[in-house]
Amino acid sequence: MRYRILKTQGICRKVIEKYARVVDETRLYIIVESTPENIEQIMNRCSGVTVIPEEDYGDVKLHFGYSLGDAVTIDEIRNGIALNRLVDAGYTDKDIIISVIGTGCNVEQLPDNIRNRVTLIDFTGEGTQDYLNHDTYVVRIIGELCPNVRIRCIKVVSSDKSITNRDMLDAVEDAYFESHIINCSWGFEGDTCQLYRWYHGLMNFVYYADPPLYFVASAGNEDGTGNAVAYPAADPYAIAVGALNKDGSVAGFSSRGPFICDGMIIPKPDVSTYGVVDIDGQVVSGTSFSAPIVTAFIAYLYGREAITKKLDILNGHRINPRYGVEKWSNDYGYGMLQAMSGSYSRAVSFDVMQYAMPVLAMSFGAVIPIAALKSVVEIFNRMR
Repeated sequence: MRYRILKTQGICRKVIEKYARVVDETRLYIIVESTPENIEQIMNRCSGVTVIPEEDYGDVKLHFGYSLGDAVTIDEIRNGIALNRLVDAGYTDKDIIISVIGTGCNVEQLPDNIRNRVTLIDFTGEGTQDYLNHDTYVVRIIGELCPNVRIRCIKVVSSDKSITNRDMLDAVEDAYFESHIINCSWGFEGDTCQLYRWYHGLMNFVYYADPPLYFVASAGNEDGTGNAVAYPAADPYAIAVGALNKDGSVAGFSSRGPFICDGMIIPKPDVSTYGVVDIDGQVVSGTSFSAPIVTAFIAYLYGREAITKKLDILNGHRINPRYGVEKWSNDYGYGMLQAMSGSYSRAVSFDVMQYAMPVLAMSFGAVIPIAALKSVVEIFNRMR
């Protein structure tokens, strides 16, 4: 079997070469062939190593939903999240690059002012076309809300909704070095805890990236079921976005939290926003279309906020006093996203690590000291 091993400072190369055959290297990974038994030896002997199998993972769930209320237009989204307050305060989306990882994009369906800012990348081998007609709308929402950002549409989900770990790892590596924000409007099918064990080590690189790299993901559409937030949104280092109706109530399709795994209870979702959107008379609904609203919002904040951690970028902005909550809840998260009037400093202090694994992180069964993670990513930060 083939595996990807994250390249970190002091990665135990001799141990890796003893128990596996190195077949290739990229900027982020060592690619090896080995057996599960020998991989276990590597993990036991190399503290903090992150190993992810390249094997085909299976299918994904696209987070389409169904409408429980009136749809909001793009203009109504702008007003509802109060983007004008950010613009008036001097915030801008200029020079920001967003990577949308998912189903590809039908650029011919986009207005010229958006299409001209989109770069298409395919890792599936079937071309960049969005046969599922999904991320085309995600790109449209981002492009309408952010008139200046450049969008990299990276296809990893095939027309049959299948995905491989290999393609996902390639896409994350590409986005890691080339963008400021990642948008993921879908979730893996299968055991969320197993996905967490595979990918959490990789998500650490997102969390500690410098300059910051934000990973925004749709919470999922499991019809209000608890402990149902999809992966990668369920990861502590992703910003999980739930869906709201036009009136601010939680959409019935939106997945509820928390995420419970291996004895951990991780508050999810993180934030909520509109999930039923009217785009030129075409209504799309689901947390798939909530995530790009948060992605666009962060694009305006990026570079103006002295932040490096996951949710700190939304502090002072994310809670609407009418619909929000003072503390986290399993449906709204920390509240409805909206730029608040007044100061744009970090009025609310929140660090996800106080809730999930304050000292240790888990990666494919290996225990990793957080302090060590901060040091091992420095080499990659210098490369970004």
